[in-house]
Amino acid sequence: MGARLCAPISAISHPVGSYQRNIRAMQNSPFQTAVLCISGLVAIAISSMILTSPVDFYAANHIAINGDINLLSEIRAPATALFAIGILMLTGAFMSQLTFTATILSTVVYLSYGLSRVASMVIDGIPTHSLIWASVVEVILGMCGFILLMALSKSRSRRSPEGASSPIRLACGRVEE
Repeated sequence: MGARLCAPISAISHPVGSYQRNIRAMQNSPFQTAVLCISGLVAIAISSMILTSPVDFYAANHIAINGDINLLSEIRAPATALFAIGILMLTGAFMSQLTFTATILSTVVYLSYGLSRVASMVIDGIPTHSLIWASVVEVILGMCGFILLMALSKSRSRRSPEGASSPIRLACGRVEE
């Protein structure tokens, strides 16, 4: 009969070190760097325009805000979050410690925006051309991030013991009595 044992935190150093080497290897990819730079710069540019002039930004997409103070507050709050995420994406292109996190954020942010717009097109109808193009760019950037995450997953599975899916799982295993 097998008993489940989990190694102490200190025993996780080898798998985590291997995991970090995989992340550093992923960061060296020119495609990875390009995707994170573009993703970060797009997020920073869009959020900066929303933060500095939300009325004009949304008017370009035929959305009337009409100076509603409450609506402006609701618009600027997520724009600030998008700005911070954009900074992290851009930083992840050059700092290996943030590459994996930045790639996950890029994938989640852009796929959620893009796919939400596609769902809205199905449910609500077709918006202005600029919003259609925004959804295309968002889905493309999100899919690029997804491809990078899948590549990392494949490289990890080739280097990890069979059945291991995370650094913690690598430290835990079955022991026969």
